[in-house]
Amino acid sequence: MGECWIVDPTEDEEACAAACVSVGVSLSGRVGAVLKDGMASLKPATLLGMIETARRLGSRRVEELHKKLNEVGEELGMLQESF
Repeated sequence: MGECWIVDPTEDEEACAAACVSVGVSLSGRVGAVLKDGMASLKPATLLGMIETARRLGSRRVEELHKKLNEVGEELGMLQESF
């Protein structure tokens, strides 16, 4: 099997997967949690690659979400620090 994976899969894609890995990432790119589900095993190098991809892409996504929350907060007259 090849060394490839899907980031942010749909429900159908997850249903077809032999294994799923969820990685919690902070705005700074720090990994806070890793959860592996499914019956298939993963090579350590594959898992580390998945975690690194999640760290890199996840911190960007968190940054985008923070920006959007701040925009919505400003529209509602809320302080940015609350996000």
